[in-house]
Amino acid sequence: MRIHNRHDIARACATESGKYATDCVHVFDIGGQPHAVATDGKILALVPAWVSADDTRGTYAFEAFTIAREQFLANIGDEFPAGDGPDLRHPEMCYGFGLCDNGRAVIGLTEIRTRALEWGEPITPEMVQEVVGKVGATAHTVTIDLDLLGRLAAALGSRKVTLRIGEQDAPIEVRPAMDPENKAVGYLMPLAWEPTS
Repeated sequence: MRIHNRHDIARACATESGKYATDCVHVFDIGGQPHAVATDGKILALVPAWVSADDTRGTYAFEAFTIAREQFLANIGDEFPAGDGPDLRHPEMCYGFGLCDNGRAVIGLTEIRTRALEWGEPITPEMVQEVVGKVGATAHTVTIDLDLLGRLAAALGSRKVTLRIGEQDAPIEVRPAMDPENKAVGYLMPLAWEPTS
């Protein structure tokens, strides 16, 4: 299996939850295409994957994805000039490993197993479709810069913020969340705004 290196899928897992469904990466088809899927119960990531005929779709330890990504970055050739680091947008920046049955992933000579299967039920394609199906039709699509939002949240003194999105091209109001004592407010200009159908 191969995943583009820009996708650090393991970061969507609950790495210390002890719950089988949320501390593993699940590989199966969504919309007829193979994906790696990870969730911690609050976020859900679906990442395109290239699965070979020898790979087995299933549930795998998040560590396999972390180690494969690290090994790939440590061994990239001269065709990817390092500079400040490899360009993760490069179309060939994919790492890979074999997915075996019984919850095993093989990276070179390293075999990594999932946690005990008795810890719970794995995430299924049907569960993912149910979550995605609950996403309603929105009135607007807004593109924002997360670095700018992070800087603004820091300026407001809050790690959690509430966004209020108004009319086209209007600034996005940003307020600290879950802190009634913090009366700060900020505004963020959208990078792009377009109606959705």
